[in-house]
Amino acid sequence: MQEPRDDNPHPTVEGTAVLGMKKCCEMCGLVLHHESDAAICSYECTFCVGCATRMDNRCPNCAGELCPRPRRSTGAVQIARRAPARLRRHLFKRPGTRGVAEET
Repeated sequence: MQEPRDDNPHPTVEGTAVLGMKKCCEMCGLVLHHESDAAICSYECTFCVGCATRMDNRCPNCAGELCPRPRRSTGAVQIARRAPARLRRHLFKRPGTRGVAEET
């Protein structure tokens, strides 16, 4: 596993790119911690909630929609220890159920 670097805009966990959590608003420079409310566009432009509201939730760089940024509560090391959702899970249907699948 590659350790994420602070200057790397696209950190990886086990070779898969993860969302680059920028540390400040690109408009006003407000410091944004991982647990802070923020807004991002599909290109990961990052703004504080106040600036995003003033811009009608439109990115000034790409004119895309600004959406709430997910909060990161753990680091890359803790995430790598879990079974990520991107792994294929094998589902099976139990006899006697109505289309309900269960994880194996």
